[in-house]
Amino acid sequence: MATVDQHGETVGIDGGPSVEQVTGIFRDGLNIDVPAVDADLIDGGFLDSLALVELVFQLEQRFEIELPLDELDIENFRTVGQIASLIENRRRRGGG
Repeated sequence: MATVDQHGETVGIDGGPSVEQVTGIFRDGLNIDVPAVDADLIDGGFLDSLALVELVFQLEQRFEIELPLDELDIENFRTVGQIASLIENRRRRGGG
């Protein structure tokens, strides 16, 4: 049975971020329509440096985590699935 968050989006099985939640941030927060969950957001031109900064801000606010710039690896932002995994890993480590 799926769980729904306060934004009406499905939450991952263990309460972690779902691909739907991350896609919602792109759609609602960045006005970017992601063509597919496994689409390369960088090579596809969907995520440039300015959008990346805004995405990091949105992720930190939405999931109550910290993503220190010196710890970020651009490869973690290539797909929506990779971003969801990054958030889940960060939350498991205590968010900050």
